[in-house]
Amino acid sequence: MNQFDAIRSMLYACLLGAAGAVCAADSAPTPSLPGQWNATMQTGAGSYALELTVKQDAQGALAASIESVDQAPGQAIPVSRVALDQDKLTLDIQALGAVYEGRFDAQHDTWAGSWRQGRVLPLTWLRGALPPLPNVAGIDGDWRATLNRNGTELRLILHVSTSRRGTTAKLDSPDMGLAGMDVTDLRRDGERVHLRVPMADVVFDGKLFDDATSLSGRWRRQGMPDATVRFARPAAPAATAVPAPTAAPVRPQTPQAPFAYRAEPVRFANAQSNLTLAGTLSVPQGSGPFPGVVLISGSGPQDRDETLFGHKTFAVLADHLTRHGIAVLRFDDRGVGESGGRFDGAGNADFAADVRAAVDFLRIQPGIDTHAVGLIGHSQGGIVGPLAAANNPHVAFLVLLAAPATSLAEVLLAQRRLSGVMQGQSGAALAGNEAALSVLFAASAKAPDRAAARAQLTTLMTPALLRTMGLSEAQKPAIVDELSDDWLRDVLRYDAPTALGALHIPLLALNGSLDRQVPADANLDAIRRASAHNADVTTLQLEGLNHLFQHATSGAIAEYAQISETFAPSALGAISDWIGARFAH
Repeated sequence: MNQFDAIRSMLYACLLGAAGAVCAADSAPTPSLPGQWNATMQTGAGSYALELTVKQDAQGALAASIESVDQAPGQAIPVSRVALDQDKLTLDIQALGAVYEGRFDAQHDTWAGSWRQGRVLPLTWLRGALPPLPNVAGIDGDWRATLNRNGTELRLILHVSTSRRGTTAKLDSPDMGLAGMDVTDLRRDGERVHLRVPMADVVFDGKLFDDATSLSGRWRRQGMPDATVRFARPAAPAATAVPAPTAAPVRPQTPQAPFAYRAEPVRFANAQSNLTLAGTLSVPQGSGPFPGVVLISGSGPQDRDETLFGHKTFAVLADHLTRHGIAVLRFDDRGVGESGGRFDGAGNADFAADVRAAVDFLRIQPGIDTHAVGLIGHSQGGIVGPLAAANNPHVAFLVLLAAPATSLAEVLLAQRRLSGVMQGQSGAALAGNEAALSVLFAASAKAPDRAAARAQLTTLMTPALLRTMGLSEAQKPAIVDELSDDWLRDVLRYDAPTALGALHIPLLALNGSLDRQVPADANLDAIRRASAHNADVTTLQLEGLNHLFQHATSGAIAEYAQISETFAPSALGAISDWIGARFAH
């Protein structure tokens, strides 16, 4: 495993990653679209198999759904809009905040283009269903083990599942923040099991014991001493039928009308950017005045409900808060849903301007306490929140939900350190690697624009530095492209201690103990240090919750879609109780 894979897996910690440049093609007759198509999304951690099903009714209208076969088998994600213009295809998947654009390649009978979900990755659809995989009987389930490297215990979770396509497997390393690593060459011969993990350059050969609830064997990586790893799982479950492709995920917390409060669609202007944003305003019953909050979504283009994996996180949060006497304004990100503008190219300062416009709008609504309007930011929204609150007398409080308070450079370096430990690298090698990465991160962040960043990185990445990082010359162009990305540069420039240090308003920060994207201990500690001057700061680590504040088993991203809970009641209650204790009337 090289650290560029680790960097990519950290940056693309979402369901399907995101997309690259659309491939151009000469205009051609409109191809036949209805039917099944398959694709493989390549991310830093591994690959994800996708199936696209397109139907056409008698009037010629197109409808489609997408299934992430590896991550959420049997869960059909609806495509909000299917647009076919001669040889150009556009798929708008609002449930994921994603858009696919591609052109038809008649020679290969494929759609070649890009998947855009905050970031960008190329994606090509091939005609037909995904090819079948071998069935490996009797080992389905979640297998857990601990790998000891240099005295450090690293948890491993092996996910094995058999569906209508066959048996697939993925490996998570929660302590390294890695999820969904490809497992290949999985096979069983009697009680013997063999598998490979290409990303980690690992081969495992083991034997089943105790009625196939224990799997013990040798964990081998070339150039390192073998390790004994013992996986365990619960008793083998009874065989279950594969869910129908149209089965919808169970999300019992999603609010359903009629509501015990007033909820209405609204529009408001961001005069600074000359655009109109659209959202939903929820106000408790009664005359008020009520405290109010503006919700700020995480990274990537998000709708007003922060819809992800079938979960409507902000709809659940808004429903809970409004039922507890707190008005809520949530809105579509710029360029998403009914909001104007473009998401691409916007940075944290642009999003902060949108939030300030939302605060100004909320304060003038009937029944709102103008002295009790605050912000709740989730994940990257917790970066935007402090920026929007800075020097803003109209923001009365701030709630940070899994908001990064250490620099992204520190997070990536810590992840690389864990990766190096797993590989058995020496302390000297790790120190040299981190020093090289630190130089590259700093150069990218300081460059005035992407072109300058690319030029600086190209110069810095000498053959000697590449050798230090364990990279080849052939990998250099891709790494330069990734490290000069505008989104990454914007996040690298964020100075959390300074942003939080400038605030003198009540602050609540929550993290789940199983958050593998923003580790709780280091993050909450950084928030406490940065806010030491603030007289009203509360930090809470909620046991057993992941990055989405769901009760989880491992915290791995692959679990998000599998969990029916959208937002743990303990987290919801912590937020409403904290706001109510300070601002309720």
